[in-house]
Amino acid sequence: MIISLVAGICMVLLLAAAAALRQDMSSFQNAALAISLLSFAGAGVLTNAFNSGDKARANFATEDKADRQARTTWAGRLFFFGLPLFVALILSYKFF
Repeated sequence: MIISLVAGICMVLLLAAAAALRQDMSSFQNAALAISLLSFAGAGVLTNAFNSGDKARANFATEDKADRQARTTWAGRLFFFGLPLFVALILSYKFF
């Protein structure tokens, strides 16, 4: 999880550097919004957040423990990757 958080911070720095070179904050905001929403949506899909309770229960019954742990691990990685991007997006809207 820490590696995903660090990767997200590195992505923020990379996007900020590109925005500074272009002197265009809106490109940073658009890219940060797109990447953070995609990573949050991916985490939601992996955790069955968008499914009904019946579908989630059926998925739980048909998968083994290793698959469930792998899916949950990847959901956490995606969430922690998108979190710094979303925080930077909110801060950039507030201060720029």
